[in-house]
Amino acid sequence: MRILITGAHGQLGSELQKVLAGEALILADRPDFELTDPSLTRRIVDQRPQAIIHAAGNIDVDGCERNPNAALSVNAEGTRRVAQAAAAVGAYLVYLSTDYVFDGTQSTSTARNRRPIPRTIRRIR
Repeated sequence: MRILITGAHGQLGSELQKVLAGEALILADRPDFELTDPSLTRRIVDQRPQAIIHAAGNIDVDGCERNPNAALSVNAEGTRRVAQAAAAVGAYLVYLSTDYVFDGTQSTSTARNRRPIPRTIRRIR
């Protein structure tokens, strides 16, 4: 299977490469693969992946709070571009997020259908 991994050189992306070593991997990371690039959707479509594991994003919490527009550009718009590419080629999309989209006020485990309540801009993705 042709699998595109975004954030391929990050901690999670590197581990995914090891686990998926037998697959045809397409490694996508900065500087050649920027989530803010308007041509990103087309560039992913050109690779014709059968699956996309989206592990890229801005994880600098303080930086995201200081510059919310940049955070939204990477974490929201970039993710939208990746999702559009997956839809265009009929690829499976595995979207990796964070538990930080919840506010931490629940004393029980989080239900799958629980509505997110982000308390910082980084958590909006």
